[in-house]
Amino acid sequence: MNRRTLERDFQLQMFEIYRRSGEECGYHAIRYLQMLGEYGGLGTARVLLLPVEHMHEGFFKLAWEFKRPEITVEWLVLLEPWRQLFSEVELAKARQRLKDVGGQPPG
Repeated sequence: MNRRTLERDFQLQMFEIYRRSGEECGYHAIRYLQMLGEYGGLGTARVLLLPVEHMHEGFFKLAWEFKRPEITVEWLVLLEPWRQLFSEVELAKARQRLKDVGGQPPG
């Protein structure tokens, strides 16, 4: 799969997170949807994976409150083939956040 196709398919998966969080948890992350429109899927994931002290609200709600880490951006980026789009620092941040809420990161 070439990089352009990989990025396009990743973006579709990022929109799928929005759909599933709304459908399965009743959580409609409007700011996340706005970010997807503004930065695209890859850009949004990179912004959300910036090394900040606190977890972003969407991750906390989905992974901690709803106990659904498998529908977070952090989970998605750790899966193949998406992980190749991210740096080791970004992947480590995703793994650590999942561990911080008691989750077992995929892979």
